[in-house]
Amino acid sequence: MLTLTQQPIHQNEQIQEDGVFDGTSEDGLGRAGFKDVYTVEDANRELVFNVINNVIDYPKFLKIYSKTQILSDTVDPDDSNRRIRIARYDIAVPFMLKMFFPSLHYTLKLTSTFDEATRTESMWWEQVEGPSFLVENVGRWDVQEDGTDVKIYLEMSMGYSFYLPSHLKKYIMSYVLKDSMHNIQKRVLDVLGRKH
Repeated sequence: MLTLTQQPIHQNEQIQEDGVFDGTSEDGLGRAGFKDVYTVEDANRELVFNVINNVIDYPKFLKIYSKTQILSDTVDPDDSNRRIRIARYDIAVPFMLKMFFPSLHYTLKLTSTFDEATRTESMWWEQVEGPSFLVENVGRWDVQEDGTDVKIYLEMSMGYSFYLPSHLKKYIMSYVLKDSMHNIQKRVLDVLGRKH
C-alpha cells in the first residue's frame, strides 16, 4: 500500500466521515484536512497525473478558482524527475462573501516527482503566501499505477489563525474539496474519453 506522505501532514487528527479530519498540531494550531482515494480503471498514469499537475487548467473545471498562474518553474539540476513551481491561485469568491473578501488568493510551492520503484507520480504543495486567516496549506496528490488501473490519492491539511466552527471547517473540507476531487475525477474521465 502506498504511504501518502513521507512525513505526516497532520498530527492528532480525528477522521470523520467523507475523509474529513479535524484536530490540532503539536504547536496547538487548529487544523482541518481531507483524505481521499479514487481508482481509475484501465488508465494511463501519465495522462491522469497531467490532469492534476497542469494547474493552469484548473479554472476550466474547478469552480473554486477564477485564475491560476505559474510564477516560476524549474527542474532540479540534480534530479530531472523533480520539478519545482511557484503558482498563484485566485479564488472565485462567492457573491455573498465579496463584502468581506473582495479578492482572495494564495501562492503555493509545488514539487512534482516520479518514483520509478513505486511507479508513482506525486505533486505536493506548501503555502508560501496567503490570506491572514490561513496560516498553513499543505498537501499532496499521488498517482500510482496499480496493474492496469491508476489510483489517485489526495491528502491535505489547512491551519487557521482563529477558531473556525467545526461545521464551517467541515463545509470547506467536505463540500469544497470533495467537489474539487469529484471534478478532477470528471476531468480525468473526459480526457480518457469516458462517460461519467
